[in-house]
Amino acid sequence: MKSAILLSLFLAQACAFAPPFAIKNRISYQSPIVLSSEADSTTALLPFDAYELGQKSLEYKDTAFGTGEGAKEGDVVTVSFVGKLYPSGRQFSKNEEFIFEMGKGKAMPGFETGLAGSNVGTKRTLRVPPSLAFGASGAKGIPRNSDLEMECEIKAIARSPAEKILANVGVDRAAILVVCIGLLALSPLLPS
Repeated sequence: MKSAILLSLFLAQACAFAPPFAIKNRISYQSPIVLSSEADSTTALLPFDAYELGQKSLEYKDTAFGTGEGAKEGDVVTVSFVGKLYPSGRQFSKNEEFIFEMGKGKAMPGFETGLAGSNVGTKRTLRVPPSLAFGASGAKGIPRNSDLEMECEIKAIARSPAEKILANVGVDRAAILVVCIGLLALSPLLPS
């Protein structure tokens, strides 16, 4: 019984602080680097800027660089993003805290592919072709066969089971759960 009480108190104290993966890393700003394939050496445009509507591959550009290990399949990634139709720039979505597990198909394919390898603090702009977005079916606010531009920032990457639970549940809810468990553990000791 004592160990249950001590464990619940320890967990409550631990949840009062931000978990290590939620601490914002220092961002080093550098000149944008284009990380794109199939550059045409005959044009003066960078591949990202030479994106053509309906092309088959996605293009991306980092405008800020994060630190730490890059996101990979199985990681739970927290990202903020603004989604726009390309090239019109009409915004169709904005999310300050979109959480998903890489490789589970919970995000559109171009989003997962485009964020793979990015670190916490990375700011990346994706240009996503229809084949890697919503294709011929479209989605709410997104016409069929639309090219998209996603401005993303990686907020956190969770790798351990505990980090993944906290990322999905949230620190506030986890702290409330720990307090409730602690109260349940203490209840037999309280006078009736």
